[in-house]
Amino acid sequence: MTESLARHLAQRRSPPEAETEAGYASWLNEEINAIMASSKVRQVSPEFDAPQFCHDWISLARRAGRAVGLTIMVRDTKRDKYGSPVFRKGTETPIMSWRPY
Repeated sequence: MTESLARHLAQRRSPPEAETEAGYASWLNEEINAIMASSKVRQVSPEFDAPQFCHDWISLARRAGRAVGLTIMVRDTKRDKYGSPVFRKGTETPIMSWRPY
């Protein structure tokens, strides 16, 4: 999660009725810190076709501002504890999920 994405997500939420700009700013900072502290995984960059481009983007994001939990993930079929793919019950298609690269 990057601070710029957390700021964007916090601004989309409806703030409480703040009487002053300082009240809104403090609410916004609290929301940003709460989003940054949460463990929800989100895609913050465009998809790249090679890991070295991901490493370059991660190093740039860390230099540009506050960022936490930046890892390279790949989209893959979800597997159960035995290693078999998990299928949807209605369509019998494999369920896609993110896994670390």
